[in-house]
Formats: sequence, C-alpha cells, structure tokens
Amino acid sequence: MIIVQGEVYLEECHIDILKKELEIVRKRYHAVARTLVSDIIRITRQDAANMLDRSKRQIQRIVKRFREEGIAGLRFKSRKPCNSPSKTPNDVEKKIVEVRKATGFGSEQLTSIVNGSLNIERKYGHQISKTTAYNILVRNSLVDAEKKLIKEYKSFERDESNELLQAAYKIPWSTNTYYGR
Repeated sequence: MIIVQGEVYLEECHIDILKKELEIVRKRYHAVARTLVSDIIRITRQDAANMLDRSKRQIQRIVKRFREEGIAGLRFKSRKPCNSPSKTPNDVEKKIVEVRKATGFGSEQLTSIVNGSLNIERKYGHQISKTTAYNILVRNSLVDAEKKLIKEYKSFERDESNELLQAAYKIPWSTNTYYGR
C-alpha cells in the first residue's frame, strides 16, 4: 500500500497507469483500493458504494473484476452481445446482394428467388421475409430508400404584409343540432 497526495494505491506501478485512465476509472480504483487495504484507512463496501453513487452489489462486482483483470476491469465494458442468433446467415445475405445486383429486383421477388434456390426453410427452419430482404438491401446501400430521405418543407414569403390572410371561423351552433325536449 502506498499513499500519494492523500490517495491510496495498492502498487507503485498503478500510479503511472492511472494517470492515463479516465476519471471514472481513477475513482473506481481509489474506492476499490480503500476496500482492499488492511489498515486504519480501510472502508466498508457500503462506504465505497456511497462514494461512487452505486449499490453495494455493484461495488462487489467491480471489486471482483478488479481482482480478476486488474485496472482494465475497472473500465466500462461493451454491452454488445457476443453473438446474434437471429442474424441472417452471411451466405444468405451474399446471395440476396448478388441477385439484386444481377437482376435489380425488389425485396419481394428476391425473397422468392433466394428462398427457393437455397432451400432455406430446410436449412435454417424458416424462410427469409420481405422485410429482412429489404433491410439487407438498405444495409448494403442497394436501395433508393425513399423512407430515409428527409422531406423538406416549402416555405414562402409575400411581398407585402397582409397579402395573404387566413381566418378560421367557428359557428356557435349548428342547424343540424336538435335543442329541446
């Protein structure tokens, strides 16, 4: 344990490493280090959680990751999944792109061609839908996506004020309404 300018470090090499890290990583390190030291300056995990505005359970996870990975375990991790089981297989995507480039067909015709030629239902248990084919074409920039274009508003100006007036009238009662008993 090393104390430098009021901050606790577990090892001397951590001082230089933490200079290059983000502020949140430094805060996490100092909270974790204070929970791991065995001295008078040791704090509880609940106090560390209060320092970082996190729950005690989250601090336990951070400490566990620090013990396993070191300072790298204190950085934010990507939440992106490691695999996408529902993603369209690459060979099917390539086939759709090839057929589109060769024929210029739309997504409806492409699905019937690709589903029939590759026996997709037998191979993957389901067929490719029109929407999936369209999304593949958009991903590969093969569609003039009218939906993606932003419609511009047409503005106009008049030469003189009050040249064009618009008024809304409200009729207080209607002739078709029956008032009475």
